[in-house]
Amino acid sequence: MFLIIAKLIEVLARAGFTVAATFALPVEGAGRFGIIVTLVGLFAFGIGWERYIDLQRRLVGAEPQVFDRAVLHASRLWGFNYLVMLPLFLLLTGLWAEIEPWPLLLCVLILVSEHLSNQIYNLAVVEHRYRPLVGWIAARNLLLLPLIAYPVLLAPQNATLDYILGAWAAVSAVSSLLILPLWLACLDRRLPDAPLPTATGIFAQHRASLSHFGLGLLAILSLQVDRLAVGSLLPLEEVGIYFRHVLLVSFAYQFFNIASYNRNVPLIFGRARTHDVADAQRIVRVEQVKVLLAVAAGFALLWLLDRATGGMWTSRFSIRFDLAGLLVAGALIRIMADYCALILNSRMRETWVFRRQVAALGLGSVLLVGLTLAFGMFGAAAAMLATSSLYYLLNRQGVARLLRESAPAAVAA
Repeated sequence: MFLIIAKLIEVLARAGFTVAATFALPVEGAGRFGIIVTLVGLFAFGIGWERYIDLQRRLVGAEPQVFDRAVLHASRLWGFNYLVMLPLFLLLTGLWAEIEPWPLLLCVLILVSEHLSNQIYNLAVVEHRYRPLVGWIAARNLLLLPLIAYPVLLAPQNATLDYILGAWAAVSAVSSLLILPLWLACLDRRLPDAPLPTATGIFAQHRASLSHFGLGLLAILSLQVDRLAVGSLLPLEEVGIYFRHVLLVSFAYQFFNIASYNRNVPLIFGRARTHDVADAQRIVRVEQVKVLLAVAAGFALLWLLDRATGGMWTSRFSIRFDLAGLLVAGALIRIMADYCALILNSRMRETWVFRRQVAALGLGSVLLVGLTLAFGMFGAAAAMLATSSLYYLLNRQGVARLLRESAPAAVAA
């Protein structure tokens, strides 16, 4: 329970900080900040290489000294990935966000901290000695909220990209310096010389975790490829407006994952073993209706509040309800597709889901580039709506096939 609460605080506090910063900055600054947030997230994932999955499945329940030795070997992989990926991160961030060398160095501090946070949480899932570190990370993200509240509420003239990056980097650096000795203190010093059950060579670790990395990269690109297209193809002013909308929708999507999807994963998996597919589908439909009603009510409330104030908020923050409507529709359809994928995964159809996701992303990416060049940010939002719709239809087809396959078994029983 501690781990769940700490992770919830960490995710929501970080999301609240990024959304508030995007709306506090001028439009062009919001565009730069949105590009930085996207690239930091992508490279933090890339540096990690999803190595934690192989460690989790092979070392769960292992002796502390065995687990710690494997983590030390994994740190060599992460160090190698920094050497390879950091120049590319600096190049892309400098070109797309159009920032100077000093802010670029701040982005490196932020990237290191985000990568460490990801790895600590993933390791703490199976090794309880690492769990207090997750609490420190949650506290770090909570500290970001008053730092962003200061320029938003008290000193709007200080709401600059340099201030926000400086505050984020300072908190990241201090927290990393505090976490490092805490981690070293919890390490078991009795590291055995016996062979480990995981790969230990750098390239062997790459090979061992390559399939997990590919799956994770596909999932991230499916949700964020539009940000890369918008950040690289459109002027910064349009990029800023788009990121203000997409980060707000992303915050709602993260809340859905915590409040609905993750809560129902064990329920659907349990029903898959003891009931038929139709029963799991009924649970999914109820959740889909709940999510649809909640999002529709929230969207309507925001629209009514804006109308009641004479459009003050939409004018001040360059909010477009037509753009927001496209992005919200795409997110809702993606949620329905995720639930269909959950049913398929409960019946061991991961390969089926993976192939359909590759097909949807491939066709959607071509559409994304074309529509973004032709219609700007509205084209990007429309392309993501089409991609989510295609992914949903393909997954829905898979669920229908499962229903047909399970029907004869039910009759025979």
